[in-house]
Amino acid sequence: MPRPRKSPEEKRSKWQVLNVTTAERAAITAAAREAGLSINDYILACTRQTRLVRRGDREHVVRLLAGIEARLEEIAWQVMAAPLSTQDVAGLLLALRGVELSLRQSAGGRADTNDAEEDVEC
Repeated sequence: MPRPRKSPEEKRSKWQVLNVTTAERAAITAAAREAGLSINDYILACTRQTRLVRRGDREHVVRLLAGIEARLEEIAWQVMAAPLSTQDVAGLLLALRGVELSLRQSAGGRADTNDAEEDVEC
């Protein structure tokens, strides 16, 4: 089922009236990239004087998740390898705690990784 059509007030259209020098374009592009926004969203946010939020680095998050996956797979292999003694269980709990701590450190000490955003000046 298609989504409902936007009203004329909500619908956006292209407006190509921005005349800038090469240096100005480079500055706007760099500022938008730093903010983690498209050029369009950056200019609109500056115009509205809304708060700009830099999004987390996607490549960093992918590397972090790959590392976590490897550590969790290692723990899973240890669990499946043999019957576990109390010491083995304690060691696995410590390993899981290490994964949790690395997640918290990567999130800037916060429990929620979505909070790892920061304000950017327009």
